[in-house]
Amino acid sequence: MIAIGTGIDETLSARQPVEISYLLSIAWLMFAIAYVRSSAPQRDNVRSHATVVAIIAICFTALPYGLFSDDLLRYQWDGWLSAHGISPFAFTPDNSSLQNLRVDTGAGILPDVLPYSNMRTIYPPGAQMLMMCASAISGGQAQLFKLALWGFSVLLASITWRTSTGAHREWLLLGALSPVVLLHGFTDAHLDLLMALMMMLSITARHRDQIILSGVLLGVAISIKYLPILALPAVLHGLDRPRKTQLALSMTVALTLLYAPFVGSHLLGSLGTFTSTWQTNSAIYTAIAAGVPEPIIRPLLLGLAVACVIVVVKRWHHHAIVALAMTIMTVFLFSPVVHPWYLITPIILLPWAPLRSTIVWTASVAIYGLGLSNYKGSGVWLEHPAALAIEYLPVYAAAVIDVRRGPLTLLEKNRS
Repeated sequence: MIAIGTGIDETLSARQPVEISYLLSIAWLMFAIAYVRSSAPQRDNVRSHATVVAIIAICFTALPYGLFSDDLLRYQWDGWLSAHGISPFAFTPDNSSLQNLRVDTGAGILPDVLPYSNMRTIYPPGAQMLMMCASAISGGQAQLFKLALWGFSVLLASITWRTSTGAHREWLLLGALSPVVLLHGFTDAHLDLLMALMMMLSITARHRDQIILSGVLLGVAISIKYLPILALPAVLHGLDRPRKTQLALSMTVALTLLYAPFVGSHLLGSLGTFTSTWQTNSAIYTAIAAGVPEPIIRPLLLGLAVACVIVVVKRWHHHAIVALAMTIMTVFLFSPVVHPWYLITPIILLPWAPLRSTIVWTASVAIYGLGLSNYKGSGVWLEHPAALAIEYLPVYAAAVIDVRRGPLTLLEKNRS
């Protein structure tokens, strides 16, 4: 069994992190409801204290290693290969020719402790560059590797804070205090946080009319994980043709430079296997799996997602970032795989599109821990339909309200 304790000092049981997640989720949801419903003067009184709490909480996330996920082990292995001049896309970890690169990281011997060691990486070239830099900084030591990625995230988060307006900072603060960002973004160092922050900076640059910078940042975000490609219509929205071309070209140049060192066979790694066969934490998939043949489920989910996205875009196309956030949430609701860290992206988008569904799901996704703790303890993945219903039904309801009414708004001073 791979324990989900610190990875270095394995003192936490399989259930302790899950219990932490439950408590933080309940506390955060109560705070979020009170914060959204409070008047501007009341928020002013809370903001300075909440900012201090967020900074302290983020500092504490630097120490644990791999509380909820062993993805960090794969990050280390990919970075270790890249630092030694070997493309992670070219070999599976169990390839016998890589035996001379075995390394004791302090969290286990790589690649021996890697799950899915018979599969190539699924992380794009931008992510590989980040992991290579972290590996060079850490020299193969696990905690230092995590600290490097954590440091990159803190740096981007600080830049995002500095470039945001006062109104946006209120939502950023709420997102920074969320258990999903703290536990899965900073503690587990998931690349989704870096990707989402880079996308957020691209959107901010676009609204500051920094067209080339916006394109470059969006290209970098896409090269970390592919989800930000959905943001391209949003950042292009409202631009004339020459500036659209300028933004698209700058994005393409950034992508080309990042992909060039890895060009070759298997550039997508095992991403095709992941998208075509894996399934976890999907309420709709589970609901229809009993009556629909397996080969039909994914095309059916894709068709339903596209239909709902069309409705969302048609209704909210005049608010491009709102349409983007709703599109991302729709894709997740119909996705066969939804890990809690996927929600980091809509959470980071709260300043531009504060959706009820984002807030509700950020709290309810803690239910996912029931299946996770069982898997970590027994090696058997089990998702109880009742647990999925508790997690998802409030989100579906909130998403319908979002599409009909639009994003939340904070009370202004004249309504206090």
